[in-house]
Amino acid sequence: MRGAVFYVKFLDVDGRQVKERLGREADGWNRQRAERELGKRLDRVEHGRWRKPERLLFRDFAERFLEEFIPGRGLKTSTVIDYKQVVRGHLNGFFGDVELATLAAEPELIDRYIAAKTLERLAGRRSTTT
Repeated sequence: MRGAVFYVKFLDVDGRQVKERLGREADGWNRQRAERELGKRLDRVEHGRWRKPERLLFRDFAERFLEEFIPGRGLKTSTVIDYKQVVRGHLNGFFGDVELATLAAEPELIDRYIAAKTLERLAGRRSTTT
């Protein structure tokens, strides 16, 4: 058994329903801690400071990063090319259709990506000569 998983559910400033995964009992979450977190979120909503984030796919965020953030950094052309290759050739293939909120709530997805890339690299280094 994996233990309890705690969520909060509330309405944002615009009246949109929000359901957020906080964490597992195994990670230190309990009813009291979850209730405190809910209280913090409701306080932000009450003061008009919190709206449910729009759904954003990794692919869309990554393209904005490449097109809006990278150009203003003064990076060498070769570095920009490398960034684009990594994002478009590797990261988008693995995370492209994943929502950013999902990545934030499930960091194990990033661990899976690292493990897969590590295995690819190790498989590519094996010698086939006997």
